[in-house]
Amino acid sequence: MALGLFGLSALSANADESLSDDSNNPALKNDMGVVFGPKDQDQLAAAKDYSQWVNELYRYLVASDDSFAIAMTLAARLSSAQNASLIVNINQDESAQDKLQNLSYQPIADALNLLLTQDNLTPEAMNILSGLCFNEKLKDYCHANVLIEKRLQLDSENLQSYLQSFALASEANNQQAMAKLIALMANSQFSHTVLFITPEMNQMIDQFMANNPVPESFIESMIRDYQQLSGLSPAAKTQLPQLMPAYMPHYVKYSFGFLNEFPPYRPVLNYCKSNRIKVDQCSKIAQIMIQKSNSMIDKALGHSLLIATYEVQGDNQGVAAANKMNDQFRASYECLQDLAKAEYFMDDYFDSQYHKIQQQANDEYSRLIAMAEYRYQKFSAQGHKGMTNPTTCLNSQM
Repeated sequence: MALGLFGLSALSANADESLSDDSNNPALKNDMGVVFGPKDQDQLAAAKDYSQWVNELYRYLVASDDSFAIAMTLAARLSSAQNASLIVNINQDESAQDKLQNLSYQPIADALNLLLTQDNLTPEAMNILSGLCFNEKLKDYCHANVLIEKRLQLDSENLQSYLQSFALASEANNQQAMAKLIALMANSQFSHTVLFITPEMNQMIDQFMANNPVPESFIESMIRDYQQLSGLSPAAKTQLPQLMPAYMPHYVKYSFGFLNEFPPYRPVLNYCKSNRIKVDQCSKIAQIMIQKSNSMIDKALGHSLLIATYEVQGDNQGVAAANKMNDQFRASYECLQDLAKAEYFMDDYFDSQYHKIQQQANDEYSRLIAMAEYRYQKFSAQGHKGMTNPTTCLNSQM
């Protein structure tokens, strides 16, 4: 499949907008066909060439002593298997389905467990390994206790480090462990998750690609696919032969950008909704998630948790104030999201400044603001009329 993970995310963004208006949207149907439809012999050959190239990249990354790059490679291998299963199910390829049913995930689990024994693990690597360890395909093989203990040692100030432990304690109904973990989370300093690859991994990929260019057959296949997508302007489509080679490093790097799974937040929310005695600690956790997190899901759930802390006390005034804060946050986020919507949103993918913002932003909300500001300045300079200044989105937060 030529579009890969970055293409799937783009399609998802288009689908979210289109489905809300018309489930039979012709553009969406077209894009779905391009991404998920059967491929001809040339496309299959190109995909095979790229698969071999990617395997070489994975071997290169695994051969390094960078724990994050190795963890990301394991996550990429797991994701590839799961995406392959999705595609063959959509295309009802019974032969491929039979092969995938017999696929063993033991090698990935073995590599994960071996990595856990190393002394050079980083907090970022542990973040990725946590998602892997508790994945449905790997959880029966992963040495979860080793992972949890090491992550708490490496990243004790990060609220994220406690979520899997709390979920296990909740599943076992271990009230003592849950109370202890809630106290530790309340004393954490921030809540950070991995948003993109590290600068070190970024450099490794650049070095590999300098010596091992992406196969021309795959680039040509991508051009062919992108020329059929509704999210790309006619002008950009005519320039794809010139644009695509320079775009490939970003394409490869972004393929690692959607591999970090969401941790289990629900047990914490449920606990705080039913434990009035822990309301102060739950309120502190909510504030950390709102003010000191780097992901939108953390901020959104932090607002939900804050509302719950007032509800459990029966504090109607507090509930109203927390709901107002949540409404302001949602309004600013949706406003910024709307500014990013465009008929030809995929044109941004070939903009170097777009990629710079994506890679350098410290958190998702700041990135969203920076991208909205950039688009406003860029299109205003080009003479586009009716552009909305992103500061109007932020006024409701002030």
